[in-house]
Amino acid sequence: MLNGYPAVTDIETLLAAEGVEELGDNNSNFRTEWMQFLYRLLMRTKFAAALNVYCPSSTTFNIVGGTYNYKGAVKTYAPGSAVDPTDNDTTYIWLNPDNTIGSGIDGSGWPATEHFKLASIVVDSSGVITAINDLRGYELLKFAPSVVLLSSTSVNLNAAADTETVLYTVPTGKKLIVEKVVIRGLSASAALAVITLGKGGGACDEFLGNQTLSNLNGATKAAILQAIPNATPVAQTILAATETFSSEITTAAGSACTAIFDLFGILIDA
Repeated sequence: MLNGYPAVTDIETLLAAEGVEELGDNNSNFRTEWMQFLYRLLMRTKFAAALNVYCPSSTTFNIVGGTYNYKGAVKTYAPGSAVDPTDNDTTYIWLNPDNTIGSGIDGSGWPATEHFKLASIVVDSSGVITAINDLRGYELLKFAPSVVLLSSTSVNLNAAADTETVLYTVPTGKKLIVEKVVIRGLSASAALAVITLGKGGGACDEFLGNQTLSNLNGATKAAILQAIPNATPVAQTILAATETFSSEITTAAGSACTAIFDLFGILIDA
């Protein structure tokens, strides 16, 4: 190693093995070969370029377009116009679940709603962007655990019996194993409500049969609904692509009452 690099012959061997052509010495096609060299490198790293924050000018930022996977759903982001961030401040940049980009100064913090952090940038008093801190790697590692929050759905717990609310539709090319449902954000007491959870369109009780919500007797209460571990493992139905996981009312709450149902699960390839 010399200055942190392998010997030139080793680098040449590596480039050849990776299919990256070297530039020829002292030839009139240098520019063409240089462009081809850059093209090959860009094609090999294109998968990681999507959603990269860059500066089209010294005072503006934009996002590289491309295809990405968000919680099992394949989406394509098309870049918009460059943004001129606030002078003499740090700006946070993030991706929203609806495939839009958001940004704001660090004093306002990151959004309280679901988002994917892309970067933070530092802008000096003249409006010049002096640093870009790429946060995509941090976010990807954060999502490394297999169990993830898949959806948050408002459910009317005072609906008529047999009313079904879809909590999640399995994306194309995926299968779903449900881990748990968290009920939170009650608007009122749900103590009289009884619900089931399971595959939509049928009995809707494959995950959990009748669940009496008698302990959810106030807006400050929350509950975690999941199969209870046992010496004999509890079998669950794996939902296929396009199938839905739903909540169904067995008995209504008796008066106006809504709640947020957070669905956690594991998406696997079909």
